[in-house]
Amino acid sequence: MPVYKRIYSWLHLWLGLAVGAIFIIASITGAALIFEDELSPTLYPKIFALRPAQDPVKNLPLDSLYLRAKAYNNDNPVYQLTVKQQEGLSAFIFRTEGERLERSFLRINPQSGELIGKLAGKAYFFHIMEEMHRRLFAGSIGKAVTGAACIGYIL
Repeated sequence: MPVYKRIYSWLHLWLGLAVGAIFIIASITGAALIFEDELSPTLYPKIFALRPAQDPVKNLPLDSLYLRAKAYNNDNPVYQLTVKQQEGLSAFIFRTEGERLERSFLRINPQSGELIGKLAGKAYFFHIMEEMHRRLFAGSIGKAVTGAACIGYIL
């Protein structure tokens, strides 16, 4: 067998195994991420589970809830409010700004404004899965590696 064929075969084998390993990680973490909405209330019921809704007329104004969420988060900005409602159940969940692992979820009582629960991004399973899925826990280097693996797969 000529030398160039042996080199090509060796490269094909080891690059294929490396790309395959990255795709296995991406497949497993991607499969977990698909079920985020369904699993979050089970894994973190204090934050995401719906509770019996109270009279919405008695709710504090959204700007007041926003300011309380900001105060509960050491005056760091809050960029998202999710209001979940379903058959007499509801939840008011704020999410803070920042990198994926630095974000927090805040569950606030819409009538009293008190903090029901707080979940840091580093403790949130799906932020960890997404970080592994996109960056392999290696920041910009991991992002480049996953990008190169995708290009390598196409080629």
